[in-house]
Amino acid sequence: EELLRMGVISAIVVLIHNIPEGIATFVSSLSDHTTGICVAIAVALHNIPEGLIIAVPIYFATGSRLKAFMWTFISGVAEPFGALLAFLALRGSDMSPLAYAILFGLVSGIMTYIALAELLPNAAQYDPEGKVWKKSMFGGMAVIAASILLFDS
Repeated sequence: EELLRMGVISAIVVLIHNIPEGIATFVSSLSDHTTGICVAIAVALHNIPEGLIIAVPIYFATGSRLKAFMWTFISGVAEPFGALLAFLALRGSDMSPLAYAILFGLVSGIMTYIALAELLPNAAQYDPEGKVWKKSMFGGMAVIAASILLFDS
């Protein structure tokens, strides 16, 4: 029962967390598709452990792959929903440079907060000595740098 509760709470938290990520991913692609692709890759990679955090406890609590999948799917679909909200809010608008500056400032603030307040502390919690998470963080930076080089060519 505790595992099920943990999985469901994780699903709800990730669902809430994914809406601004969807907005951030959509907005990051507005003026530069390369940036949008890089952000989408980073978000997709970071969604893998989020899905596991939901699916594993629900599966072990219920023995049902379908229930684990459904809770993970519901939380994951919040990201494209966030992108859809951003699309609908910005549809047909003639965006000025100031509007882009405001949106990119908000998105970078959201993404920085997510990285510093959620992702890094969680990584450090699972690897307190920093033997793995620090290398993984730099590995993630390398993936993004490589994708920038790849898509800029």
